[in-house]
Amino acid sequence: ESAEPSTDQLEPKQQPAVSTAGYAAVKPEYLLPPAPAPAAESLANGQQQQTEQSKSRKRRPYLPDRPAECRSYFADGVCHFGVTCRLSHDLPAYLATRPPDLGPSCFVFDTTGRCPSGALCRFAGAHVDADGRNLADPDRQRAWAAAGQSELHGLDRDLQLALRRDDFDFGEAYAVLRQHGVQCKGRFAAAAFRAEAKAAESSAPAAESSAPAAKSSAPAAESSAPSAESSAPAAESSAPAAESSAPAAKSSAPTAESTAPLPSAASNPLGSLAEGSRKRRLDFRGKLLLAPLTTVGNLPFRRICVDFGADVTCGEMAMASNLLQGRNAEWALLRRHPSERCFGAQVCGSHPDQLARLAQLLRDRAPHLDFVDLNCGCPIDLVYQRGMGAGMLTQPKRLETSVSCMAELLNCPLTVKVRTGVREGVNVAHELLPRLRAAGAAAVTIHGRSREQRYRRLADWDYIGRCTAAAKAALQDGSAVADDDDFFVIGNGDVFSPADLEAALATGVDAVMVARGALVKPWLFTELRDGRLWDISSSERMDLLRRYVNYGLLHWGSDAKGVETVRRFFLEWQSFLCRYVPLGLLERPPQRSNERPPAYFGRDDLETLMASQRSEDWVRLSAMLLGPPPPGFTFTPKHKASG
Repeated sequence: ESAEPSTDQLEPKQQPAVSTAGYAAVKPEYLLPPAPAPAAESLANGQQQQTEQSKSRKRRPYLPDRPAECRSYFADGVCHFGVTCRLSHDLPAYLATRPPDLGPSCFVFDTTGRCPSGALCRFAGAHVDADGRNLADPDRQRAWAAAGQSELHGLDRDLQLALRRDDFDFGEAYAVLRQHGVQCKGRFAAAAFRAEAKAAESSAPAAESSAPAAKSSAPAAESSAPSAESSAPAAESSAPAAESSAPAAKSSAPTAESTAPLPSAASNPLGSLAEGSRKRRLDFRGKLLLAPLTTVGNLPFRRICVDFGADVTCGEMAMASNLLQGRNAEWALLRRHPSERCFGAQVCGSHPDQLARLAQLLRDRAPHLDFVDLNCGCPIDLVYQRGMGAGMLTQPKRLETSVSCMAELLNCPLTVKVRTGVREGVNVAHELLPRLRAAGAAAVTIHGRSREQRYRRLADWDYIGRCTAAAKAALQDGSAVADDDDFFVIGNGDVFSPADLEAALATGVDAVMVARGALVKPWLFTELRDGRLWDISSSERMDLLRRYVNYGLLHWGSDAKGVETVRRFFLEWQSFLCRYVPLGLLERPPQRSNERPPAYFGRDDLETLMASQRSEDWVRLSAMLLGPPPPGFTFTPKHKASG
């Protein structure tokens, strides 16, 4: 049974195009009759039903439980946990009962030459023999290694243990905080005291063993050794820190090697290091930026956007506290694919001492980042009430101090993302821009809505233009600006077509950031770059979804858990993709970002299925690429869930 009636089963409805505010104007011959409204229930029954649904959704996880089989043994034939492993190693029993393969070929094996899931892979028939041994293709492995397409990340087991045991040396961060008059509280006060005592004890030996250039400035080194460490042009001037964490010092040294982690960085104006400069410089002018999108802005999705022409990408918002605790899920948000020519991490915090320690940590252990973005615009209540996200806009002094400390510690540019303000009609971004620039921010992204507005109104690009003009005027009125003191204003909000981009650039912004438009149609970057609208076919969109699934299998794995993780994020993305109305079906193109699609059918059955607003049809679409879901599988989009 098809998801929607095919075009030959429907008679064209001769009625005016939908012109209701908030809905796209679809040609009359493609409109469907409105669906009947569901029967209204009593308030008590409705509340009871909602409560039962919420409880059942919380009690019944929609991802299957972790398999009882030992992953390392089933992949390599050797258990890396030894006698302490409590998982199953009965390979013959698993082979006798394992579910049928989802397909004849394994994309991970075909791409890399070896599938790390081994016999647990849902496509194991392509690389596992009858005895369950995981096969490898040396030629493909060599080609994969030569291509340099492995993901980049910064968390390893040693770093995770150091963070969890409070063994990581944050001496430089504490010194910078002391210079700014920030006093650490709680258990970090004791750590700061120990760092100061250690610096005082080692200042004299460090001064004696330093280079002649360092000897000429011995009094300064003795009075504030950590400060000298943060401003020295080489790692040798911070001997105590180098002794405590040598790998960190090596990775944070401002050399061409550490600042160009990607093979293409040398020929790319983004992410390149100015010769003789301590900080990496970025030129955002004229670039198309992909916004950090929570839940859906994962690495496979960013790869899709890069394929279509995105210049700059940014990871999903990561909480500073979780990064400092070494949590795997949070550090996974910082993973980067080599195809991302310019990549940054967006972090969220509320206190200068927390953000300063995070800045030193990212500088030392995440050299693959081209920039760090501080989120000061997240409107979520849980974030705002803790003083993070948009809550930082209500504490400008704290925000300014946080930016100053982070900019001083980082060896890459620091950018800040803000909204127009917290309350509707009370704009504060124009007051913050000069203060953020003076504090050391390299760029500020302005989302043209307040926290209270969320997405109910169109972005105020007139106000973004006034902020940009004020920032440019402040640059001209100030002292001579050095080449390494560039400051960029980036606009964000409702860019959904080349005409929107042209209007946005007319306000004077240096670059434009795309958010929801990329979720609804990731080929928007191609449209913006070419200056034309693309009437993409359903088969081309299906190829796009298949590519996303393959990227997801490479990223999350091809075992049962990995496949269902890909399915989950595929469905989350489909809740946005279904809002796209094909160009050939519109009465008045282009579609606007605030226009929802009415009920319509497409030019073929696949296009009709992709236009469905029902989650059951999204699951059916995922089954065409990932096989049938587990029994009892249901899906509720995160942006529509009760949370």
